[in-house]
Amino acid sequence: MQTFTCNLYEKRSFSDKFNFCIDWTKAYATPFFKQSLLFILPFCIIQGYLLQAVLKFTNSPYAGSSVAIGDMVKIGLCYAVSLISAFFAYSFFYALIKETVINKNNLQKTSNSSMWKAMRANMFKLFLSAIVGFLFIIVCGIIMVLLALLSKLTLIATLPVFAAICIALLAFQPRFILTDDPILEAFTHSLKLGFKCWWGFFSTTLVMGVLVTIVQCFAYIPMYLSSIMQMFTQSFLGDIMSYVAGAFLTYVSMITSLFMVLIICVQYGHATKKIDKEEPLNIEGKIA
Repeated sequence: MQTFTCNLYEKRSFSDKFNFCIDWTKAYATPFFKQSLLFILPFCIIQGYLLQAVLKFTNSPYAGSSVAIGDMVKIGLCYAVSLISAFFAYSFFYALIKETVINKNNLQKTSNSSMWKAMRANMFKLFLSAIVGFLFIIVCGIIMVLLALLSKLTLIATLPVFAAICIALLAFQPRFILTDDPILEAFTHSLKLGFKCWWGFFSTTLVMGVLVTIVQCFAYIPMYLSSIMQMFTQSFLGDIMSYVAGAFLTYVSMITSLFMVLIICVQYGHATKKIDKEEPLNIEGKIA
């Protein structure tokens, strides 16, 4: 088992940030995927079943006119499970980052119970950071709308400002979760890091977003093939294939989206070292 020893808080070039992601994946691919089967795959299996109702609704020529109550319940449950699975997946992934990159531990020796303990510690912070970030964006959005109502010129000017704020906020979640900073201190400091290294956050997430989208497009192929088979055969085998393809699609989409979290953390570490000149103190303890 390769031991990953790189420090998160280092100044890196654009290519080195992606090399970090590749090296991390090579070092921890096996325990990462093993534990993802326990903490992420069960939600994807449920989503694979519920996804059939969503596809049935969106592909129906009568979509929007009349929908069965059962299908509406399944659609609502699908989105609810999607949010819960994302919540668990991000908590799981931040626990991995904290354990491997900050605490310098070997995932091979980390039990599932210890990982679950670390995930619980992240869940509350993840929930708070999501609420604060969402409320801040809502307030900024309202301000932007009010300014845009003044004239078309202000509308053109406010949209880039709003986008810039959203990009700068990317540093908030890793700052709050990976350190012991109080939430307001983490929020204000992350905005400072985000604006001073705005181009780094924008460029790295843009490139990683393109790569993730390409992989997810390939993951849609089994779903399309199973849908075509179901249209012509209407067989039990087609239903099973569609269900498996849906679970596979949601699992791949969730796993690839976690690499967006990884590149944001790498860019946050770069910004912290570049702006603060030192690593943040009071890093939370290791997994027991």
